[in-house]
Amino acid sequence: MFNPQQQSDIEQIVRQMLATGITDKKVGDTPLEDYDLTNKKYVDANSGVSIYGRSHASGSTSVSGGYSAIKVTLAANDFVSGITWDAVNYRFTCLKAGTYLVCGSISFYNTTDGDPYVIMFYKNGSEVTECRQTAGGTSVLTMPNITDVMELNVGDYVELWAMSLPSSTVLSSAISTFLSIAKI
Repeated sequence: MFNPQQQSDIEQIVRQMLATGITDKKVGDTPLEDYDLTNKKYVDANSGVSIYGRSHASGSTSVSGGYSAIKVTLAANDFVSGITWDAVNYRFTCLKAGTYLVCGSISFYNTTDGDPYVIMFYKNGSEVTECRQTAGGTSVLTMPNITDVMELNVGDYVELWAMSLPSSTVLSSAISTFLSIAKI
């Protein structure tokens, strides 16, 4: 699973974490001095800026059905730091290469019992991750969520997409239809 260099790096970081008491540090190539011990999040050593963002739906998105994927309209940005939010294309664009934790959630309503509802991450226009959830009733709220760890280069972008077999609607909600990202 890991090459010898990665294994060595992991072992070294684990030893450093145990020695300093840090247990929520990213296993990887970021040195501990780039880690903000007070807030326990990654801070870029060159700029001192934390890298994260979150946006949510402020209007409903119609999903046409037939497993035709559609980008979710995330028109409201909650916060952004060290990464770019594109309010026209509803995406985060990476300004610093590295490993990112990406999380998303969608609230489907007008659902059909037993049918699948799908949430997806797209990276640079191509699907990279998906999660399916089957509706547990008719016209019930179905809320699949998704999390992934992605390697992003400068200029890479991440979007939230949805699809379903029957026509449905993605609910406008700051707490249940959102895309968030953080450098780890």
